[in-house]
Amino acid sequence: MSALFGLIATPLGYVMEYIYKFMGNYGYSIIAFALLAKFIMLPLSIKQKRSMITTQRLQPKLAELQKKYSNDREKYAEEAQRLYDDYGASPMGGCGTSLLTLPIMLGLYYVVTQPLTYMMHLSGTEVSALAEAMDVATNRFGYQLSLAGMFADNFAKLSAICDKIFPIDFTFYGFDLTATPSL
Repeated sequence: MSALFGLIATPLGYVMEYIYKFMGNYGYSIIAFALLAKFIMLPLSIKQKRSMITTQRLQPKLAELQKKYSNDREKYAEEAQRLYDDYGASPMGGCGTSLLTLPIMLGLYYVVTQPLTYMMHLSGTEVSALAEAMDVATNRFGYQLSLAGMFADNFAKLSAICDKIFPIDFTFYGFDLTATPSL
């Protein structure tokens, strides 16, 4: 399953890299990236809403059919399908678009939380070598963000290990986006 999201996240990573290089700040890049994704998925959202509205309009008529054919499930299914066809609707019309947006949103999540893999296009071996050089545990959630946050202070040391890295500005309105919140 992770491989599927990786396939989706890889092209999205190139988009995020381009946006970051244009904007120069990770926080602003995430906002622009999210707006772009929302804009791209807008037609799917509109189609889903229309299907939902049509299905809601059909509910009273479906209730009438259910009363009329309460003893004959086959006839009810036949008449309900005819009703859906007459209105150009599908009982599962909104599900397909919802299922399509889920992998895209998870791909976006992967890009934001794993900038080394998807923005800098580093292999797992390269990420591990950088993590080892900075003594960062790779078994915890969000370690790539922490590691990328260290690039600015240790760029000379880390660029000797991997020449594909670039420093990322993780400050956003005075907040460090790589910091893990604690109580």
